[in-house]
Amino acid sequence: MSEPITTSANPRGSLPTASALPLAAPGAPATGQPEPLTSPRLDAVAAQRGPRLRILFMAAEVTPYVKTGGPADVIGALPRALSQMGHDVRIALPRYKAVDVERWGLQLVASRVAAPMSQRSELVDVYETRQDGVRIYFVEAPAYFNRERLANYPDDGDRFILFSRAVMEFIRVGDWVPDVIHCHDWHTGVVPNWLKTIYRDDPALGRAASVYTIHNLAIQGIFGYRILEVAGIAEEGFVYTEGGDQSATVDLMGRGIVFADLVSTVSPRYAAEILTEEYGERLDPLLRTRKDRLYGILNGIDTEQFNPATDPGLAARFDAFSFDRRPENKAALQRQFGLPVEERTPLLAIISRLNDQKGYDLLDQSLLPLLAQGVQIMIQGTGDSHYHQMIQKLAVRYPRQVAFQFTFSAELSQRIC
Repeated sequence: MSEPITTSANPRGSLPTASALPLAAPGAPATGQPEPLTSPRLDAVAAQRGPRLRILFMAAEVTPYVKTGGPADVIGALPRALSQMGHDVRIALPRYKAVDVERWGLQLVASRVAAPMSQRSELVDVYETRQDGVRIYFVEAPAYFNRERLANYPDDGDRFILFSRAVMEFIRVGDWVPDVIHCHDWHTGVVPNWLKTIYRDDPALGRAASVYTIHNLAIQGIFGYRILEVAGIAEEGFVYTEGGDQSATVDLMGRGIVFADLVSTVSPRYAAEILTEEYGERLDPLLRTRKDRLYGILNGIDTEQFNPATDPGLAARFDAFSFDRRPENKAALQRQFGLPVEERTPLLAIISRLNDQKGYDLLDQSLLPLLAQGVQIMIQGTGDSHYHQMIQKLAVRYPRQVAFQFTFSAELSQRIC
């Protein structure tokens, strides 16, 4: 049986934070031993035969507009696949500085939408474009999103609360009402919370179901109690499992997990693993309370975009019957990264964030033995300065073997893959 979820509206009391939840809840499995999920089995065939749904995706990044990692690919491709099945699918994301109005053909569809923020309201505009039958909404709030980076600012909590609230208010006063709101990662974790509280009796949003997908469990959106006031749910208080120790911080991902009608993550195995202390990033006690609503769904691949037979970015296109053309692509990458073009030298490529979560602590221990065997290594990504420095030192010492690019380019990453 699931543990009860308790809320407290006392902002001054010692209440638990998700990052300080007990390492083992009553009945928890032994460390590292995944326990079985109790969520009902998914029936994909029945779902395909079911009614056509109105589905709203809310996320911080979507290809091809903005991308810092894998979630953008999923959110760029899945809505199109659902649309092709007959569903009415729309996407909402912030209009960052990098999203050019003219390039993407954005049209203003709503101006001066009031998004409540604590004791005030922020006025935002909403733009729209269409891609492959899917409408994409962009929330424009220059003070919050007209910046060089997508995230990692001190006011990120306020920024994505504003984005989420603006989308909800835009939908609430419009003529399109979603049956399902699909939220992604901590940036939109407050939305399921709102649907069960301040929008519970709303004529437009009160009937909407919520799905919350965890792409990166390690980045949870942890802020002080003030963020509940900004979000307008301070009276709902904190969320924690019984037996937890107590603190006064708010975990937005934790709120998404607690309040969503369904919770999903990126594979069946990972869904089981995050119920354990080893992989649960201190949210495993909370996740165990939702194991009857937790699913692991393996990410698919966009076979139209990732098709080497038609990819215009490749030096030489190929298919299953022309693998002999692939060396031309390897040589083009070696030239682009400034490495010697050596057909028989193994070329290893890494595209990821540079941090411990992606295994760079292990790579730190294995790179020198690999280089001693004569391989070439190219690395694309950004992350911890420690690993930036490590890679730069290796490139200086092994200029014929190590090359890097500390930026993200979707076009380049596709050529590497």
